Amino acid sequence: MTPKTKKEGKKKLPTTQASANAAKTSAEALKTTTLTTPITIRAAITVISTVPILVVYPFLQKYFVTGMALGSVKG
Repeated sequence: MTPKTKKEGKKKLPTTQASANAAKTSAEALKTTTLTTPITIRAAITVISTVPILVVYPFLQKYFVTGMALGSVKG
């Protein structure tokens, strides 16, 4: 028996043109959807700054109400 003379390297997986195009379009979609504009940064800052207020307010609500009630009394 003689040894094979073909180069044994990495074999390529068979792909279709449609799957290659799908991978290319999804990569392009990721590039276009991950834009960081000043509007998106401003929206992120707004959300991050309002979350602590929404979390803390229910626990401190009784103090706000008593403070407003005391301030509204004429004396």
